[in-house]
Amino acid sequence: MVRGWAAAVCGPALFYYHEDFSTRLVEWLELMRAQGFSQVFLHVAEVHPNIIKVLRHYTQEGFVEVTDYTYPSPYLNDPDLRRLWVLVERSKMFAQENVYFNDCILRHMHRYRFIAHFDPDEVPILPKHDNFTHLLDDLMASQKGKTPPGYKFQMTFFYDNLDLHEEAAHFPNYLWALRHTLRPCYFRRSMRVSNDTGFIGHYRNMCDKKCMNNTLHDLTLLKYKKQVGARVLKVLSTLQLL
Repeated sequence: MVRGWAAAVCGPALFYYHEDFSTRLVEWLELMRAQGFSQVFLHVAEVHPNIIKVLRHYTQEGFVEVTDYTYPSPYLNDPDLRRLWVLVERSKMFAQENVYFNDCILRHMHRYRFIAHFDPDEVPILPKHDNFTHLLDDLMASQKGKTPPGYKFQMTFFYDNLDLHEEAAHFPNYLWALRHTLRPCYFRRSMRVSNDTGFIGHYRNMCDKKCMNNTLHDLTLLKYKKQVGARVLKVLSTLQLL
């Protein structure tokens, strides 16, 4: 059996110039570390000064690699105009993912057998495994020597406008993903990887009246609460972001 498949993450092109996303970014990076990812690769346009602090910290550690990113013509590179563009031309914004994600894959495909693509509001949920490496071990073993080009996971939402679970209610606000445990009871469709083995949690803002009647608390991510909580607190304290 093959053991020890290393995996990395190709994240998005960060453009949070008007939004201080630094605390959530720290939690996300520490969740990636806790789940066994070896490195995180990010493209970066203009971002908030606190985000620059976070990126500098993790690049010095070697856990994050940053590539400067400029949107190609005719797209806008002025951060104020880009903010408006993102609001009114979201389809074009998402089309840019093909540019920087493909660039990330081509840059690093010879370093890692598996490279995942997550945004900072997306986290793998692994009900049966402690980390992503162990999940890959079992997935590869189940293929009986036939290595697939990749694995596809279902995505489901976790909402932040619903009641917190008693086990997570006392967590500080900077542990955003760990605090918000409510997700829909159902999955829309099956994917290559079964949902009871792993899926992607997408942490977004609002749950409407319809979804409020079909939710459950998923505490899977809380197995990392001590490790991630301690490391996030240390980084935020070191960078004076609390």
